[in-house]
Amino acid sequence: MTRLISPFIFIAILLILFGCGRGKDTTDVTTQDRTDTTEVNEGPKMPSFTITGIDGSKVTSEQFEGKVLIIDFWATWCKPCVFSIPHLIEIKDEYEGDDFDVLGISLDRGPNAIEKVKEFASQLGINYTVAMGNQDVANAFGGIPAIPTMFLIDQDGNIVKKWVGFGPGTGEEISTEVEALLSSGS
Repeated sequence: MTRLISPFIFIAILLILFGCGRGKDTTDVTTQDRTDTTEVNEGPKMPSFTITGIDGSKVTSEQFEGKVLIIDFWATWCKPCVFSIPHLIEIKDEYEGDDFDVLGISLDRGPNAIEKVKEFASQLGINYTVAMGNQDVANAFGGIPAIPTMFLIDQDGNIVKKWVGFGPGTGEEISTEVEALLSSGS
């Protein structure tokens, strides 16, 4: 009987050790390398928020009023997020000077999260505001089922489109949508 119990105890210990191995310092979200797009007719207003930029500044929803805005929920460990960032950099460059902006909200967690995100943003040459998100901000946007999740906000503060994941063609689609909003004036 003791010989039968020992292997079970050994297996249980292994499962516990591997199950509790080094995890990611993140919120409970998954990544998605394909895109689910949701067009929002008469979309809800962008929620009000105040978060901290990676430079220590206060970032508020109010500072983006009157602009077309892409809000990107992402994390440094998310491969589709890493793939999407160069597209966001390019879009930001393309529409620089227009009433357009990009806000990256990192969902990285852990004691060194801000330093990790700062270094990551520097390495990739991110040219837009990056801030640290939290569960309250994610919930205010209706929850973030997977990352990246991007929201397109019009000049009136309405959420007009939501992309969950980032797959082939998503960058071009986002650019087209931004162009349409900027040329329509709303």
